[in-house]
Amino acid sequence: MEEAKAKAKQTLDKAQADAARVLQEARAKAEAEAAELAKSAADEAAAIRDEVVSRAREAAEALDAKAGANQPSAVSNVLEKVLP
Repeated sequence: MEEAKAKAKQTLDKAQADAARVLQEARAKAEAEAAELAKSAADEAAAIRDEVVSRAREAAEALDAKAGANQPSAVSNVLEKVLP
């Protein structure tokens, strides 16, 4: 009887150790995958931010060019209205 109890305890202890090891491995894998996903998301966010900044810069340059091109006619129109 004592031998059976000792064997059962040994089996239980081994099962608990195996379960703890499997849990630790799963936790490590999940953390690694989470870190990889976070890096991927950060990289994607940076790429999107760069694209938005680039498009905004292009739009601002286009508006600046358009304003510069319209400046002589705008000045002329203002002078015609102010100084008839």
